[in-house]
Amino acid sequence: NRKDVGILWKNWYITGASTGLGREYAEAALNRGDQVVAVSIDPENMQDYRERYGDRVFVQELDVTDREAVERSTEAEKWKADI
Repeated sequence: NRKDVGILWKNWYITGASTGLGREYAEAALNRGDQVVAVSIDPENMQDYRERYGDRVFVQELDVTDREAVERSTEAEKWKADI
């Protein structure tokens, strides 16, 4: 456990986290013990994150082409992930 040995984890806000590079970045961050807010227009492809990483990941549906939705999402998640 990184916290037990005085190593702080990083917090990530990753868009497109259901496939491709976004998924690779999310899994890499989670595998090193970091916390991730994983967003995608298709959150169904990220349900395995919860099973594998528990409370270190927060999965959220988001269309990044909707500017107002992005602003609401990032504001709402700042407290949750300490971004």
